[in-house]
Amino acid sequence: LIIFNIAAKANTRTLSTDDGLSNNAVYNIVQDNLGVLYIGTLDGLNIWDGHKMERFQAADGRSYFEGNKIRHLYLTTPNRLFAMTRHGLAKIDTETREVLFIDDLDPESVIDIDGNENIFAITGDNSLQYYDTNSDKWTVIDGFMLDKSDKCKRIIIADTDILHVFSRKGT
Repeated sequence: LIIFNIAAKANTRTLSTDDGLSNNAVYNIVQDNLGVLYIGTLDGLNIWDGHKMERFQAADGRSYFEGNKIRHLYLTTPNRLFAMTRHGLAKIDTETREVLFIDDLDPESVIDIDGNENIFAITGDNSLQYYDTNSDKWTVIDGFMLDKSDKCKRIIIADTDILHVFSRKGT
């Protein structure tokens, strides 16, 4: 992992397991408004504050993500991070370190999260589902058409509240 300041091209920093990174296989990185990096690796969630690396540990003292591939990270507000792992989706308060697991989501789902922290997912059977964080419920959205032989690769919720779906076949 190489970090550098674009404005000062000579200012670079390489981070690795020697610096405390849990694994050199990095899958996702997001940065909060304070410049803190949240780094998802093959072996857990790491936090880089610009000076030291820390492996994420929850408020209850558990290391939920150790030994767990962090497939995707989503930062929705300054203190809210979502981590998609091979076991499902976790909602993390980065300030209090509280972790809430969102149940009933196929860990192979492709997701995106809107500004209100509502989650849209295309599951392994190519159905489109919506998770309302206020009611804590999943709803299947009828009328979504992705061929069952196709595979969703990525979805993106645009600022215009349009859900863009990118699939292997482009259908």
